[in-house]
Amino acid sequence: MDTNGRPPFDDDEAAARHERRVAALRAALALPGAPAPVRIDTHISTVLVAPPRAYKLKRPVRLPFVDLSDPARRRALCIEEVRLNRRLAASLYLGVIAADALPPRSLWPVDGDDRDAPAGELAVVMRAFEPQSLWAQRVPAGGVDADDARALGDVLGGFHRDRAARVTDAPHAHANAVLARALDNVETLRGLGTVEDVGRLDRLAAAARRRAARLGPLRDARNRGGFVRDGHGDLHLGNVVTFEGAPVPFDCLEFDARLRVADVADDVAFVLMDLRHAGRPDLAAALLDGWLQATGDFDAVALLDDACAYRAMVRAKVSAIGASQRHEQRGRDPCAGYLELADACDTRPASPLLVATHGLSGSGKTVLSGLLAAELGAVRLRSDVERKRMLGMPLDARGAASYAHADREAVYVRLEALARGLLSIGWPVVVDAACLARAQRRRFAELAVSVRARFAIADVDAPIGLLRERVAARARRGDDASDADLAVLEAQRRTHEPLDAHERAVAIRFDASRPFTRASVVSAWHARGCA
Repeated sequence: MDTNGRPPFDDDEAAARHERRVAALRAALALPGAPAPVRIDTHISTVLVAPPRAYKLKRPVRLPFVDLSDPARRRALCIEEVRLNRRLAASLYLGVIAADALPPRSLWPVDGDDRDAPAGELAVVMRAFEPQSLWAQRVPAGGVDADDARALGDVLGGFHRDRAARVTDAPHAHANAVLARALDNVETLRGLGTVEDVGRLDRLAAAARRRAARLGPLRDARNRGGFVRDGHGDLHLGNVVTFEGAPVPFDCLEFDARLRVADVADDVAFVLMDLRHAGRPDLAAALLDGWLQATGDFDAVALLDDACAYRAMVRAKVSAIGASQRHEQRGRDPCAGYLELADACDTRPASPLLVATHGLSGSGKTVLSGLLAAELGAVRLRSDVERKRMLGMPLDARGAASYAHADREAVYVRLEALARGLLSIGWPVVVDAACLARAQRRRFAELAVSVRARFAIADVDAPIGLLRERVAARARRGDDASDADLAVLEAQRRTHEPLDAHERAVAIRFDASRPFTRASVVSAWHARGCA
């Protein structure tokens, strides 16, 4: 690395041509009286930000993980970058231009044959955004809430479900290949000599082997079953931006398909790990909730701790390599935070928690369960969502027909089966369902006993007039998976079986007469001594 942190060029003349090209483009973009375009250098690109656009040129570098010394390779990757990133960030990626045709003109939107692209060196053209809108800055500043995180999870879930191409039986997604990469991370860290607690590296290697032995059959079955997809590959907080009010993942790994193609659990785990490392496990849980509601891929949860540990080790390795290249003095381990997180990924409580909600339609169970799941780091199971999945209905379909045609008992059987699987691997669960019949509540109480989990009922209530208002308003908005209307609410009132004395002993009462907030829910939860 040079003194500016830029990677070395393989060819001095190529480096000089790149610098002349960047300088000419920067001068062409400069407007009288406006600030000069901002230059940003990464390992493989130079970006010029000149709002409302940004221009990214590939640098002619040869690095261990990518070779961009060939002009044809740089051209191809500019086009590939736009195509791949439009899967998730079509609002940001506009196309490519000829980097040497100044002033910039003839934007090619990358919508046809590559032979239609401008001649010569290319630059990717994007919409510019403020650095403060990156989640790497917004999360530490408190600018991202659970709704934002859940929305990002929904975006990623829809991408993994519908648009990320399947890659069946990918060799590098086999369980033994995944383990080999994890152990390689450990050995790289050991060789760098920057990790003070060498014993921790031994523990991390042993933990990776234990997880591989346990999860190998599941990984390989998912590889054969279509859960390995051509995903993003680099989903850290620096590659997520709030743009036009919505979370947008961008800058996927365009230069190596092997780094993008992975189990969808491995892809989403990167951003989950980064949120945990940022001290926001609640946002990680909310993001996972949005992803699971969109995908229904609850089997993926079993892989998440392993995947998060791997991603934490990758970031630890990158931090250690950076410290080594900068010749930093030995002090606090430069990657200690990531290693601590990787360590923590190997522990799950022996007695996980199962929470079942109880309340009529309109009482706020869904809002409450979302807040509880985020606070507890739990997986949320929603009866309204699972009912539609069982009926083969789109989750955004509306109408009370889903209640009329669904087998209520079958829905609760499904919720129990999903909860059992998650609890058995140590994950806490929040079941978002009405649970108005004692038999339904007993189902979850007995499940908790059978898997040695703790059990609680989140009891939610509000005046009937308010419930009617909320149900009617929700039906008008059409913005929730629930299809309960006023007729459903009245039917629930007639058949509702209140909590008995034994159930009240494990119930936490939540007053839904006012909107739930994170603070009010946490206060009520801990007032009962729950943890």
